[in-house]
Amino acid sequence: MTDHFDLTIVIVNWNAGEALQACLHSIRDCRTRLRVQTIVVDNASTDGSPQEARTQFPEVQVLDSGGNLGFGRANNLARTQTNSEYVLFLNPDSIVRAGALEAMIAAFGYSAEIGAVGCKMRYADGKLWQQLVQRFPSPSIEFLGLLLASRAARRQFESLFPYLDPDRSSYASKLCGGCLMARKKVLDEVGWFDQRYFMYAEDADLSRSISDRGWKLFYTCEGEVWHAGGESSRRTASDFPILMQCESMARLMDKYYGRLGAFKYRIAILAGAVLRLAALIPVPFVRWFVPALRQFHLSRALHKYLLMVQWSLGLKRPMIPSLCHAP
Repeated sequence: MTDHFDLTIVIVNWNAGEALQACLHSIRDCRTRLRVQTIVVDNASTDGSPQEARTQFPEVQVLDSGGNLGFGRANNLARTQTNSEYVLFLNPDSIVRAGALEAMIAAFGYSAEIGAVGCKMRYADGKLWQQLVQRFPSPSIEFLGLLLASRAARRQFESLFPYLDPDRSSYASKLCGGCLMARKKVLDEVGWFDQRYFMYAEDADLSRSISDRGWKLFYTCEGEVWHAGGESSRRTASDFPILMQCESMARLMDKYYGRLGAFKYRIAILAGAVLRLAALIPVPFVRWFVPALRQFHLSRALHKYLLMVQWSLGLKRPMIPSLCHAP
């Protein structure tokens, strides 16, 4: 490669359809002065979205991954094609707002120790996206997270579930993978994404890897990205996202806490899901007396926690393409 860019945007696509086209339009419409390289890594989409990207956006490089590699491994395919100081990992169902790219790059100027930056995110309806819990996952934290499912309940345990104020720029301990910018030299130092995860948990793992190398993470509220969230997941079987999250978190626990930690996590999920199911038993009898429960999707909640019980007992696992398993 002879061209050098200020920023490379890497987008992993799997049947994102019109959402991908809207994302690429938003990048083009930013009219930034930055020299931006955009790479779409396509995970064997069948909806025609990679062909549309090639036709409608000739400035975009579309890479065929050769199969559904998942999030981390597909992002890593762009490593050899990247020739820029910064790399932005962006979900295909995102809309980049004007000034967001410049704001994120400017945030690196606060300190030479900053290795990665996240920015303010909003849902498609404009509602502010609450940032991730600023605590690295552990079996006990995941168990308590199941019991304290609502944000209001977690506020009672702020030391265990600290959140970033989305309207205030600050250092962070974990960034969201849906829109995460990093120095390329930092990514090269940590080896980009760990390929043991098919999807989910990669952002927590990458955040930890960057921090463990002595770099800092930073969140800026100056730039905004609108993110629909779960566009590709909604196109899969409804069981897959829940089972995949459990499976990826188990791999994360195994990596940082060993087999015992992974076993504790499985027990934590089992116990937490059973307790949540027990708490749902009276809902049909009291929902008409409690207005807040009338809009509660009981069947969806029952299905979710039953799946978690089945996963923890080894009765169900996500159907991951065999080529995606880490060696």
